[in-house]
Amino acid sequence: MKLHYEFSIYNAGKPAWRTADNTGCWLTTHTPPTSMAVVSGTRTTDGKPLIFMGAFVAEGGHGLQWLHEDGTKLGGQRWVGGHWTGAPTIAVDTQGRVWVAECDNYPRRVSVWTANGKLVRAFYGPTEYGGGGVLDPQDRARFFYKGMEFKLDWKTGVDSLVRVFARPNPLLAEHYGPYSPDTPLYPARQKGRRYFTSCYTHIPTHGDDVAFTWLDGARQARLVAALGNAHSWFVLREAEFRSRWPEGTKPEEERPRREVSAAFAWTDANNDGRPQPAEVQFAKASCRGVTVMNDLSFVVSRFDGRNMRFPATFDYTGVPRYALTKPEDLGPAGGWQP
Repeated sequence: MKLHYEFSIYNAGKPAWRTADNTGCWLTTHTPPTSMAVVSGTRTTDGKPLIFMGAFVAEGGHGLQWLHEDGTKLGGQRWVGGHWTGAPTIAVDTQGRVWVAECDNYPRRVSVWTANGKLVRAFYGPTEYGGGGVLDPQDRARFFYKGMEFKLDWKTGVDSLVRVFARPNPLLAEHYGPYSPDTPLYPARQKGRRYFTSCYTHIPTHGDDVAFTWLDGARQARLVAALGNAHSWFVLREAEFRSRWPEGTKPEEERPRREVSAAFAWTDANNDGRPQPAEVQFAKASCRGVTVMNDLSFVVSRFDGRNMRFPATFDYTGVPRYALTKPEDLGPAGGWQP
């Protein structure tokens, strides 16, 4: 196997990584661009105006960086400390153009506009901590990341954002950031339909105990199903679901002992994109390590000490359904639960 670098996606850095002279990489992984300031050429060493842009918190990359007005990055530093602010989010350069730090993760973007509102240029990225993103297995010119679709030109090494098909959903908020549709799946039994799952890219250091699936549409992807540890999805611990939990479990606890834990399966039966109590199945079981296969079956690495597969059936609209009480037993779980 021979590896070689092609080009970076969703990163305006040239190159995308930090270099000795600090002209490489683009901003930082932890937070989006939030601040912008312009310094006129009368106050710079080379007589050329500088654009300064900053981010709230920087662990990797550059929390503060500076550019010429043509977009050439000249330098940066990793950590500024506390709140660095120029004019918050907006600055006007010496050509009368408006630079905007859009303070958003979906996408992360710095945009440049004329005074009459015409977009001149946009700088995208970088990815969040741990990177991520997935090439479409059916089209190498298509790339997905955090609910965004990019078009790739392999000849020129250029990527362009073509669609934002999912924005952060308050129902899917989590410590590491919201669950989002990243990995495309094409079940053989659902020709012409594309699905997404969150399970392979949500956490940069380990797996998840709950996974979600989305059904793609012409413009947006719709949340349609989930399965996993009921304690890991905060929505299911709310009062309206308590009567559905099995006897002997503790829905009020986020990390209970295994013997009082519950698993769940949910299908969006009424197409509103959120769970109702009648749509959710619960079972008294410990559930850890959830992945979604290309046929949309869920595989749980440790379901009460067993490795279990939950196959999907589909209704006429392509929405998957699961029977939590009828899994396929794949054998004993390996390893030891931390």
